[in-house]
Amino acid sequence: KVSCKRVPDLLDEVGVPLMCGVKPEILEQLEAQRKSKVNFVEFVNLYEDTYSRAGLTVAEHSRLSDAFESLEDTDGTVSMEELKNILSWNEHLVGLAGESALQSLVEQTARRAMEGRISIDLESWSKGLKTAQSGEKQPPLPPTTRITGSAVLAAARVLHDRIAIGLKGVISKVGSRGRALSMAKTLSIIEEVGYFGATVDSLQHFMQVCKYDDGKTLDFDQLYTLIFRYCNADGFTDLEEADLTALFKRFDNDSSGTLEIGELGPIIRWLGYQPTQYRVYSFAEDFGLHEESQIDLIQFRRMVANYLKLSLKRVREAFAHGSLSGAGGESGIKVGDLGQLLSMVGYESTLDEMETMIQSLGGTDQALDFMTFKKLEINHRRHVRKTMEENGGVTNAEYKKYQSYFHDNQNDGFVAQKAMRALLGKLFPCTSLDRTRHVRIAQLVKAADSDGNGRFDFKEFVWLMNGVTEDMDRDGLVKGLQLKKLLGYTSAEVKQFKDLYSICDEDLSGNIDCEELCSLLSSLIPVEREAKRELEERFCEADCYNNGELDFWEFLTFMRTMQTDNWRNINGVVGKP
Repeated sequence: KVSCKRVPDLLDEVGVPLMCGVKPEILEQLEAQRKSKVNFVEFVNLYEDTYSRAGLTVAEHSRLSDAFESLEDTDGTVSMEELKNILSWNEHLVGLAGESALQSLVEQTARRAMEGRISIDLESWSKGLKTAQSGEKQPPLPPTTRITGSAVLAAARVLHDRIAIGLKGVISKVGSRGRALSMAKTLSIIEEVGYFGATVDSLQHFMQVCKYDDGKTLDFDQLYTLIFRYCNADGFTDLEEADLTALFKRFDNDSSGTLEIGELGPIIRWLGYQPTQYRVYSFAEDFGLHEESQIDLIQFRRMVANYLKLSLKRVREAFAHGSLSGAGGESGIKVGDLGQLLSMVGYESTLDEMETMIQSLGGTDQALDFMTFKKLEINHRRHVRKTMEENGGVTNAEYKKYQSYFHDNQNDGFVAQKAMRALLGKLFPCTSLDRTRHVRIAQLVKAADSDGNGRFDFKEFVWLMNGVTEDMDRDGLVKGLQLKKLLGYTSAEVKQFKDLYSICDEDLSGNIDCEELCSLLSSLIPVEREAKRELEERFCEADCYNNGELDFWEFLTFMRTMQTDNWRNINGVVGKP
């Protein structure tokens, strides 16, 4: 017999390299059996069990098996593309392995499967990956190459080895050796992995899930297990996940288990965020969605996690530089900068809300760090959601705005239907250019007049304004995604135009004026007096709403016209249409 503590090392010696987290699983299993030593037969049983899982944890083996079974063909295999989908289940975790590692791993797995060389010899896999990533030419793979379940498990085991190497690089980046990681260092590592919204509370939750003591330092294996759990849950605690599930069901009107793409804007609003239409559209494009996308609960949870990351990205960079301008500053970021920071995340706060938050932080001159901001942002988002429930689906800022509109258009406490239609035409001018949308708005006006008296009290007015806003959000997102196809642009080209547009539209408001457009294009093409005059004429033609600004979709249409005409050889700069 040998000591139980030696079993994991012995398994490694006989060719079963264990994923981080398997060692404590084995020791817990043996402890539950009240064993201090194992004999040879018991060791062989443990060997067969861990080898059949390719050295993976029970949870990871179960996840991979479920993913494989959902995709496997009648012959019990999957394609290379399906293998890639199985392995790339979490972009943050897989991202630690390196940009090209995943594709190289998929190709090497296919080659090994064809040649019958599937194993969990990490050293030989590592050599193969280095060869693949070196640029050395490999014989082409048949498009019909199929991959078995055992090959999928082996590939996953290799991927986790690459992830572990990447995680060690992150540990070095935050200034630690990984032997005894404090809570503060662990939080920094989680942020570097990609979860910018990580807080002490969320870390404590996952510490408890992993059965670690609060405040205890972590070794590398424990950190890997915690990061793995954190990523699998997309950074959400059990309470947060239950809240997201309830919100998902609230918008899943037909109980189909999926949401239409148009619901993305309204549901993000009900999460407490206050995004512009362009911010939602930009996110949808970055996430790879299209006008016919259906979103299930898992995808929804992942999307929310990514939206939180993107919302906090610029704020985190500002704190890293110690300045909102990104140029750095001696004074650092102060509480007085809070309004700009919240605007960067996408909030529109009232003066009362801002004053309350500033007072809670001790005044405008107090220093502000990123962790404090994150706590405040979470509390503010909860506050926004609560006020939306109380205000009939609108935020305090929107409620005050609607009060002003109502006051200016009411007579004896009511807004007449004619005045209502005129106001909607003024606030939403695009409805007059789209007959289908115009008909839907008319139906909402009719539905809002609940008592049928042809007049709207303030409650009916708010309900209608919220309904129109949500309808515009739904329709705007779908049509924005459709426009790409209508104009003949690829997703990569739209991303290039978004990057160009964002030079002038840093706050993602979705609007640029003629001067900003001329300045933008002058970085690509010389814009002298005559060229500027031509641009101004073209700008006016593209400005559908005559408001002196181009939203992104007008800008995209503008650029397509410019490329079609090859204005001043613009195709030589941005590529041919």
